[in-house]
Amino acid sequence: MSLVASMMSANGRMAPADFQKAGLILIAISFVLALTPLVLPVVLASLLTIIVGLALIYPWACIWSKRLHDAGRSGWMFLVVLVIWIVLGLIVNQIVATIFGGEAARMMVAAMETGNPDAMMQASKAATQATALPSAVLNAIVGFGVIFAGNAILKQDPQENRYGPVPGAEGAPEAMPAESPVETPDDTNQN
Repeated sequence: MSLVASMMSANGRMAPADFQKAGLILIAISFVLALTPLVLPVVLASLLTIIVGLALIYPWACIWSKRLHDAGRSGWMFLVVLVIWIVLGLIVNQIVATIFGGEAARMMVAAMETGNPDAMMQASKAATQATALPSAVLNAIVGFGVIFAGNAILKQDPQENRYGPVPGAEGAPEAMPAESPVETPDDTNQN
């Protein structure tokens, strides 16, 4: 099964290396998505981010379920990972907004005091654009951290478990390079 296809099913097991590869693909997609406010109108970028971000939950759930299965645990434990990840993301985004969105936040407060909707939209756009790159970078770092921590904590079950055989065990003969046939004593005497 291809890596991308394995990201669309929660059944079975996933080896640590494949989990990291799939996670890196999803982090890269999320990183590019986080940069859309820099190139698209803010409303369109926000809508795209919400739709694609929600759609990315499914492949994340699939790869985490498979990785948890590989360690002999229930895929439902992904919900614990998801809560931890959301909390870390909120903390990181709050820090980014405080550090990089300061001037835009002051503009927003001033615009709210005047009641000018155009000024509020401009301030919102400035805040979104000011925090897009730092937020994307720090959220990618959090994502890497969660993936690597998950792999460090979840030890692969070396035996077949209730979720399936050891990843790679079924396909091992196919993955091995072809070897030249070895002559046996019976083969040499048949001339």
